[in-house]
Amino acid sequence: MTAPEGEILALTGLRAVAAVWVFGFHLHIRAPIVDGPLAAIFQAGAAGMTVFFVLSGFVLTLACRDGPDLHRFARARMARIYPLYALAAVMALPWLLSSAQSPLAIGTTVLISGLMLQAWFPNLFNIWNHASSWSLSVEAALYAAFPAVRHVLHPLPEQTLIWVILMTMILSGMIAGTYYIFPNGPGFAFQYATPIFRLPEFMAGVAFGHLALRGVQVPGWLPMLGVLAFATLMIGVEGQGLPTMWAPLLIPVVGMAVLHLTHAPNGLLSARPVVWFGRISYAFYLFQFHVILGLPRLVDLSVPSYWLVTIVLTLIIATAAHYLVERPARLWLLRTRPLPRGRPA
Repeated sequence: MTAPEGEILALTGLRAVAAVWVFGFHLHIRAPIVDGPLAAIFQAGAAGMTVFFVLSGFVLTLACRDGPDLHRFARARMARIYPLYALAAVMALPWLLSSAQSPLAIGTTVLISGLMLQAWFPNLFNIWNHASSWSLSVEAALYAAFPAVRHVLHPLPEQTLIWVILMTMILSGMIAGTYYIFPNGPGFAFQYATPIFRLPEFMAGVAFGHLALRGVQVPGWLPMLGVLAFATLMIGVEGQGLPTMWAPLLIPVVGMAVLHLTHAPNGLLSARPVVWFGRISYAFYLFQFHVILGLPRLVDLSVPSYWLVTIVLTLIIATAAHYLVERPARLWLLRTRPLPRGRPA
């Protein structure tokens, strides 16, 4: 498969794996279809968001290796995420309008979400397209923080970058730990979806990105060993626990994986079907809950049929949204006014 300039196919494939893991979690908690070890893996699927945030910091660092032009960077990021985000929000309006919220609450929700600020307001977590919009709000905040994070980490030597990664692991563990230490605290959405609490994962990705730019590589068996160890742990605890509690363990596993995949052009994650799904995974992620929540309202299905129809419908919608909206809108927005010449953001 031909890769656009700057794309690392194996990382696109890794995005596909993370999307499947999160999607499986969302289906499993509503309609369990398996038991045993696989059920435990699905149950832990919300931890897949850590994969996305680490990968985001890593990819941005590689794309902006010469330093981001702030105007160009902001335009490229918004062209990448906002058109499909807006479409998904409009398609989720029936849920919002049929809710018990007052007109003032609905208007406020639309305004805050339209500005991609809803993740800063945990009480909006379960309102209007909540399954995906919160994470895009987090991404927008992380994009805004990226130039400053890169500025701090870029001049650091390799050994110091490793210490930074260790600190992000500790911080992530402390953040999740307070959820259990203070059970009467702000609650799940505050710990899980607030941008500042996802910053350590993103910073780890940026640090791993700088290690990759300096030629640091790891053998393939090392991240594979980490994946097997993490899966064994999830099976042992049956996938239970606050998803961010597993971030300290996932950060090094994902980091080692992206370091290896950056220099390993061939493999399963670079296979054509996996890369194709990775490219439509943003649309797949955004529209999953339209199907997951909407389908039971339209038809009564057995659990296996519900899984099958949900997967097929989400794939169809995601494919159409990617090719008919996401790609054309992005190209149009980036061509409306030519970006400064340089490496693609």
